[in-house]
Amino acid sequence: MYSLLNKNKKDFELIFYVPDDQVERKAKELVYTIFNRTIYEKYKDLLYMLFKEISNYYSSMNVIYVISGQHENETKVSMLLNERFLGYAREKLRLKNIFISFSLLPDEQKIEVKVFNNKSIPKEHERRIRTLFQKFQETPNTSEFSDYPHTPEIYFSMVCRYVTAMNVDLKYLRFSNKEETSYVKLELPLSNSYVSEREMYKKVNSRK
Repeated sequence: MYSLLNKNKKDFELIFYVPDDQVERKAKELVYTIFNRTIYEKYKDLLYMLFKEISNYYSSMNVIYVISGQHENETKVSMLLNERFLGYAREKLRLKNIFISFSLLPDEQKIEVKVFNNKSIPKEHERRIRTLFQKFQETPNTSEFSDYPHTPEIYFSMVCRYVTAMNVDLKYLRFSNKEETSYVKLELPLSNSYVSEREMYKKVNSRK
């Protein structure tokens, strides 16, 4: 079960509780639609896999939260993302209004890919994800994290690998976790003159 918002026939937002087969099919369809005939067309499958890694991580954390009342026992993460649990979890998430959205927002300068979770993740996970992103920026081809069990690292190391495989600088990959929400956003430049939101923010602050 999902909702699809398409306000201006260009921007798409897919809203769902769990990434079941129906959601994954629709997400893949949207990726193929948006990136067809763009400079990223040949990376459509990587972009879809990027969505899957992030949504599976957020979904697993949400499911663990609604079942146990807290984020705990991360070894359960992979076990909870199977069909036996998804129907049970979907109703619990619906009642608590905990959802994920996947949006694709193209404009003249970039295509923004964003996976948003309206539930924050544990601070320890946030710290580990930020450390991982920093290490991948320093050493993009690192294999240091390939053997982690079912933890944030296994999901987000794959995200970093997909981004570098598309020849996109990791500076365009952003992560936020504050108050009650969390998101991962990837800006895909459509021109060499594009300035990332992070760079623009630094420029504005440097003038103050």
